Amino acid sequence: MEIRELQAQYVTDHNGKKTAVILPIEEFEELLEDLDDLAVLAERRDEPAIPFKVLLKEAIVELFEERQEVFAAIVAEAIEDIGLANAIREGRKNDFVSKEEIDAILAD
Repeated sequence: MEIRELQAQYVTDHNGKKTAVILPIEEFEELLEDLDDLAVLAERRDEPAIPFKVLLKEAIVELFEERQEVFAAIVAEAIEDIGLANAIREGRKNDFVSKEEIDAILAD
């Protein structure tokens, strides 16, 4: 929100000097949140920056540790997909077999 967007109303004294501001509550709460964000930034100004790659790696490791079963399912599905793709690729190298030939082999 920019200051020009504020729906401010001013309270003035008998000389016309502005003495107070009236804001819609939503705008006031947004301003308080912005001030809080700025205070956090000021407090952390001297902290070393963490490279994105390091931050991403830490997040992935943490997620993996917390949700191993999800990662295991993802890896298993990826392995199945790779196996199926390899089987299709190998199958295309050979001559096609008719349904009748397959049925005859299965009937034996």
